[in-house]
Amino acid sequence: MAPPGRRANTWAECSGGGPAGHVCVGCGIEDKLYTRGYCARCTLVRRTDELFADGNGAVPVELTAVRDAIVATSSPQTALNWLRKGAGAPILAAIARGDVALTHEALDAHPDRRPADYLRAMLVAHGALLPRDEPLARLERAVAELLAGVPDDEDRRTLTAYATW
Repeated sequence: MAPPGRRANTWAECSGGGPAGHVCVGCGIEDKLYTRGYCARCTLVRRTDELFADGNGAVPVELTAVRDAIVATSSPQTALNWLRKGAGAPILAAIARGDVALTHEALDAHPDRRPADYLRAMLVAHGALLPRDEPLARLERAVAELLAGVPDDEDRRTLTAYATW
């Protein structure tokens, strides 16, 4: 039992020294177990490492800081939900595997623009991508899409010259 005036810190202390029932097999802390004997934090580390694994099972060096930021979150359950249901997580996994290049151009070309832009912000914030002028990049994409829809070649050349001047 906990001494008078002090709260019990663990289930074992509270129960008078009985066996701990919810001990994480990964880190050994007593906590609510999330999956197969692991607490949420250890589950997050395992799932993040699986997501980031390249062909050799290692985290690519360029993505180490992003991986570390995900596992260091103060809310592992939220991060686990993002890894499971977030639209950006599959894009991140594709980058880690090498299926999608770690470039602004590859993210610009991704069909799911919103999650790709969210992921871009995360990659820039953690040094995996160099920063760029996003409003200018969005304007350039919008102009290119607009010009692609102009049917007349001469009109398109004139508008392109004006738009890029």
